[in-house]
Amino acid sequence: MEIKKKFSYIEEKMNLGGLLHHLTPEKDEWIERVVSPDQGGKGDLVFIWQQEGIDMGMNTNPSVAIILNTLEGAESFPASKVCTSPDPRLVLAKLGESIEASKRGEEKTIHPHANVALCAVIKGGTIIESGVVIGKNVRIGANCWIGPNTVIEADVVIGDNSVIGGLCFLGERSLIGRGVVLDAGVVIGTRGYGFTKDGNKNLPVPHIGRVVIEDDVSIGAQTCVDRAVFRETRIGAGTKIDNLCHIAHNVTIGKNCLITAGFCVGGSTRIGDRVVTGGQTGIFPHISIADDVHLTFRAGVTDSLTKPGGYAGLPAQPLMEYMKSSAILRRIVSFRGKIRNLERQVTKLLAEKEQKLK
Repeated sequence: MEIKKKFSYIEEKMNLGGLLHHLTPEKDEWIERVVSPDQGGKGDLVFIWQQEGIDMGMNTNPSVAIILNTLEGAESFPASKVCTSPDPRLVLAKLGESIEASKRGEEKTIHPHANVALCAVIKGGTIIESGVVIGKNVRIGANCWIGPNTVIEADVVIGDNSVIGGLCFLGERSLIGRGVVLDAGVVIGTRGYGFTKDGNKNLPVPHIGRVVIEDDVSIGAQTCVDRAVFRETRIGAGTKIDNLCHIAHNVTIGKNCLITAGFCVGGSTRIGDRVVTGGQTGIFPHISIADDVHLTFRAGVTDSLTKPGGYAGLPAQPLMEYMKSSAILRRIVSFRGKIRNLERQVTKLLAEKEQKLK
């Protein structure tokens, strides 16, 4: 990440005063780039939020280090300027956001090899890269970036400050909010998976709805979100979705959810706010998930979850119940041996009793 600014300018521009405590307040440094703690040198800025980062960086000499304020060794870290912070990751995130915003100018830039419909509306500061195809009546807000070879079909709306990666597809009538990030290869608004029988044939059910992606949503590479049959498939504001996920038609995902890789949800399911899923979680169609539910790795949800809390297993059950069941399952083999021994003893005792009766 290139910066090429004085650290004092960065701090003032990003309003970081409340996030930084200067251990060397009198020093100001020129910053060229952000690097890993073990690569720091002159002109470099490093961020450290784990103790191993301190150890990795002890033989380096970066210009500025921003270190988690609970770690040991910050005072002796070999940087020209050292700051501590309650949240270095937040400082890094704000820095990245500021750098991306500074790359965009006031005028829109459309690559000569882009194909843009004459009736499309594109606001200032937006960059359209090579190979992009933009259909009729598309509206793209200010300060957006549309990556190479992305296709945006008719009547799509994209809000300000959004980033659409290369090779994305945005189906007709999709609504993309402000500050949305779609990584490379994301597919929004294709036809959902719905068929009906006509004798021996499977006929596709038309999907005439759309997809709505609310503000500040992030969607990882190669994720697909299908459009609805009639109304809309919706992703709530602030939700972050990892790579390689599938969201089926008519699904609603609430606000500020965290969805990790391999997630798959069937059609018409409703997922509440602040839901967190582990990798490869699967959710059945036509059910609902309450707010503040946490699903562990490979959880399989086959019925509605009406209470917040942790769930695990297939079918998903409350986390404590799952842990107890797992503990029992791990001991089944030893239980089986003990039961066989008991059976043999009972058989022997019964035989002895029968012998005595004779």
